[in-house]
Amino acid sequence: MTAAVLIVARFSAFYYLAGRPVLVVASYVTGLESAYITSFLGYEEPYDGMAKLITAEAKRPRKLLLNLTITALCLAPLALLNVVSLLGLVGLAAAFVIAHDANRRLGFVNGDVLGFSIETSEVTSLLVMAGWA
Repeated sequence: MTAAVLIVARFSAFYYLAGRPVLVVASYVTGLESAYITSFLGYEEPYDGMAKLITAEAKRPRKLLLNLTITALCLAPLALLNVVSLLGLVGLAAAFVIAHDANRRLGFVNGDVLGFSIETSEVTSLLVMAGWA
């Protein structure tokens, strides 16, 4: 059911943002950044899954600085083209909620949680920007 709601919400937002590809790109940047935030805040999974390495690397200070720099460099030109793209950052709030919930329920963040974080953040960003565009 949730997947169906996300698909309908995504395509509805795409309909409203059809002439504004900058905002769609901004939602993808926000989605990927949310995966990093979820990795940074999440506990490592107890088994050898792919997310274990990602969450371990995300916690290194140099990686955090590099990530924030790259994200800023990606979003700055988008904001110059369309200032509404900065509203997409609202989608990052989903990463904090998802990381907290995964840590509480599962005790760790795995690849499925990271994928859910990306999708939820992207759709949230799209809907917020479609509402303002």
